[in-house]
Amino acid sequence: MPSITSKLERLMGKGSSSIAEGSSSIIPEVKQTKTKLNEDVEIDNQTPRRCNFSSARRLVSDLMSILFTREEMATSSLTTGRVSNAHSEKNAKPQLAQEKVNAIFDYVEAKMKTDRKNVKKYIQGKLHTEQKLFKLRNKFRE
Repeated sequence: MPSITSKLERLMGKGSSSIAEGSSSIIPEVKQTKTKLNEDVEIDNQTPRRCNFSSARRLVSDLMSILFTREEMATSSLTTGRVSNAHSEKNAKPQLAQEKVNAIFDYVEAKMKTDRKNVKKYIQGKLHTEQKLFKLRNKFRE
């Protein structure tokens, strides 16, 4: 009767298993490669597979959810924090990490053939949505 090790080797091919002689581990080796969004930011290779590539807006939304927390998106702005005259009593929001934002711009422009203006609009929309949801979540916690 063949052992589990020999069955696994036969199914996966002789050299592709991490099973050593006398080892009880039957977990195959998985290569952990990185996908570069741009020269500064890398994400694990499985992450882009979970992104929705049906539109640039959905891709931006998915990438932002991967690179930033909900709280970061809700309490930050895309540009440098300037306070408007209408809300001079409020503090300016801090800017999102610029290297991550630039990575989103570069990756979406390359993959979806869209321009920077539209990507910026999609990022601002995602930030606005997260800000509204953050307020609702905090309202119900009180």
